[in-house]
Amino acid sequence: MPVATPSAVAANGVSPMMPAAMPEDMQESQFAATPSQEAELARLNVPDWVSMLEKEAAQMLASGQAEVMDALARKFESALIRTALKHTHGRKNDAAVRLGIGRNTITRKIQELGIADAKDE
Repeated sequence: MPVATPSAVAANGVSPMMPAAMPEDMQESQFAATPSQEAELARLNVPDWVSMLEKEAAQMLASGQAEVMDALARKFESALIRTALKHTHGRKNDAAVRLGIGRNTITRKIQELGIADAKDE
């Protein structure tokens, strides 16, 4: 899976691997925690997902595990696809559109990642 490097990021901050614009109903702000939610999470000492990812990567690297990037990328892709399929009630085409990937890509990844219970349209 290709990874964007800082040199691959254009002047406008968009890498060749990310869409130039998200659909209006999928803007990043929709997923961001509000200041009150962030305060509550901090009060409860709940780490954000990026911190948890960094901790997991650090543990894997410290243990000498090989191919950490591939292992975490598979978990990440699987979580995204499962969530999108739940959101779209198993409709692969709708899930693919929401994720910004093609129908063939989501079908292939479902097979590669061993995602069960993905309904056909």
